[in-house]
Amino acid sequence: MGCSSSSVALVTSIESGDADSKPQQTGLFTVRQKIVISRTWAHLSDDPTGYGTKVFLYIFGTYPFIKTLFPVLADLEGDELVCNSNFKAHATRFMQAVDAVVENIDDPDGVMGPFLVGLGRQHVTFGGFKPEYFDAFEEAMTTVWAAELGAKFDEPARQAWTIVFQFIMQKLREGYQLQMAESKK
Repeated sequence: MGCSSSSVALVTSIESGDADSKPQQTGLFTVRQKIVISRTWAHLSDDPTGYGTKVFLYIFGTYPFIKTLFPVLADLEGDELVCNSNFKAHATRFMQAVDAVVENIDDPDGVMGPFLVGLGRQHVTFGGFKPEYFDAFEEAMTTVWAAELGAKFDEPARQAWTIVFQFIMQKLREGYQLQMAESKK
């Protein structure tokens, strides 16, 4: 009975800044950051393929050499690229990974850490891939989120999402490095 009104009061006080001046840290994110991420993700999660496509188009446009790592896509441009089923599937899977981190925001490392490390390991098998290419994804996500969210991607949102992006990329790099070390044995 009192639980729902208590949680509404907590969210309201946090949003208005009336909660303690120190943000409550619960794991990787503060309570405020979790709220900001959830609210902004509600907008972005309505079209995962579309937003994932924008992330990859940004990467391919800014870093065309990364596109060459996708042999089936390397020679495609414009509508031919955007409509390609392999491209759309990869863009969707990428956004599903982001969604899973958001859905597990209370313990992203415990729930998503092993998955992302495993995904990073797989990138070793992509001929020519270098771990610094993960930086392009962080840049692309920041750029696409800013463009799509507009004023909602204010400084608190940017800071919160930067933690998400860095967490994902750090786990992917970790997996990549583990796989490289094991393959050298």
